[in-house]
Amino acid sequence: MATSNKERAMKEAINKTAQEMYPELNLSEDQVEAIGAVIRGSDTIVNLPVGSGKSLIFHLLPDAVDEAEIIFCHPEALLCCKSGSDTLTSLSGRVGVICIDECHKIEEWGKEFRKSFSDIHMLRSFFPCVPMLCLSGSLTSELMKNLPTLLGLKKPKIISRNPDVRNVFLEVRLKEKGSAQEIYEEIFIKEIMSLKSLKTLYPVTLLFLPLQYMSYAMRYAFKMFPDVKLSDSLFCALFSNQDADVVNTILSDLKKESPQFRLVFTTSVIGMGFDSPSVSRIIHAKPPRSMTSYLQEIGRAGRRGQDASATLYFNKSDIASNLPGIETDIVQYCMSETCLRSNLLKAFCYEKSESSPVGCKCCSICKRSCDCLSCK
Repeated sequence: MATSNKERAMKEAINKTAQEMYPELNLSEDQVEAIGAVIRGSDTIVNLPVGSGKSLIFHLLPDAVDEAEIIFCHPEALLCCKSGSDTLTSLSGRVGVICIDECHKIEEWGKEFRKSFSDIHMLRSFFPCVPMLCLSGSLTSELMKNLPTLLGLKKPKIISRNPDVRNVFLEVRLKEKGSAQEIYEEIFIKEIMSLKSLKTLYPVTLLFLPLQYMSYAMRYAFKMFPDVKLSDSLFCALFSNQDADVVNTILSDLKKESPQFRLVFTTSVIGMGFDSPSVSRIIHAKPPRSMTSYLQEIGRAGRRGQDASATLYFNKSDIASNLPGIETDIVQYCMSETCLRSNLLKAFCYEKSESSPVGCKCCSICKRSCDCLSCK
């Protein structure tokens, strides 16, 4: 009984803190449970779908834990130089929580271009008794199993929810034959012509393109919309190392309920920390290397609960087994002859639920055999 009362008091305190910071906010049970677990000193893995408010958890923690401060830092600054090591040593006894956002990137990036991600576990040697909070929206069953070893977690509390994006129709399309440029041109020209026809009625769309073809897409768009400027354009491009003012202008607009920009050519650079509730369509002109990345990116659609769609174009060269970093799960998804939603969820150790869409509302595979009144 005492434990129950203590738990209830903690939850009330967490909700009160949240209300004081954000009066219109109502925390979910998952958010409250995660904050409570960290306060109790438990290593915690939070794996909640994109849009569930994961980032809010660590933003609230400083006020929930003795009004502490947040130190934002990338691993290279702490683990690759003496000054970083000195900083960690100076923080001994003063750190309450170690938070790792987007923790699904640790294994992938640690193997590839940012080696220091594979050394994050070294933080344990500096702060052996400090709870570690790991946040993600797309941990596969394999990553969930590996994460405790990768980070040295001690019997972590796991808070996870089915990542089914129920309002997003899933579709895969085999690309037409031709040269690489012809294939990509066919995809982006179709969307640009639709934008030209529909203008502001064109649904807000993120079109993921390889960077080398983005310039071709923008050139064609300018040809179809001559003399257009950023201030009145219906299309734009987002990619790494872009002018900061341009990026801020685009991101600010996309946060509006009805943005000016309707067609956004982009790379995976916006996969993390990007929030635009108006996006209704996600188009991938090429598959990402894993289902983790794919789930992260299609989770940007339908954030207001509106009907949305995610279309993935592929050909056999896009999912060849000799491609560096290609994961089996994305290959299986592209080649699937059964329900795409089931295949997506299987990669994350979940199944379709009773509330999952069926037939023509589910995916392009299920739509083939749908016998609803609309499909007859």
